[in-house]
Amino acid sequence: MTIIHGVKELADEAKWDALFAVSADTLEKLAAEAFEEYRAGRTEELGFDQLEFLPTVIRAEYLGDYRIRLAFNDGLKGAVDFSQWLDGPIFEPLRDPAYFQRFFLDGGTVAWPNGADVAPETLYERAKSSEAA
Repeated sequence: MTIIHGVKELADEAKWDALFAVSADTLEKLAAEAFEEYRAGRTEELGFDQLEFLPTVIRAEYLGDYRIRLAFNDGLKGAVDFSQWLDGPIFEPLRDPAYFQRFFLDGGTVAWPNGADVAPETLYERAKSSEAA
């Protein structure tokens, strides 16, 4: 390891330590505010039936062009046309049909090797509207 590399590594470590310290302070403050809300009676208990549904893609099948048939964790199935999202530097490689077909499931959504993905909530809404059509 060179001296320059070692100094840079120490500087990077100090930077991360500072960011984590601020993050911990922020979390501590938010927790204190939430506890104060609770003690003041300004909160209510939520049951599992009141929690919002979080869609997760559990299966994906290539249909041609930029269309993928998706299946979600609640049984919803629908075809989604991804062509509307192929703008910008992260999505540009997906314009190549061969690269587009390299999709995989990651984190409950459709993703590509370059890190491109679309939020599962967005895909769910599009799949729901395609099911109704």
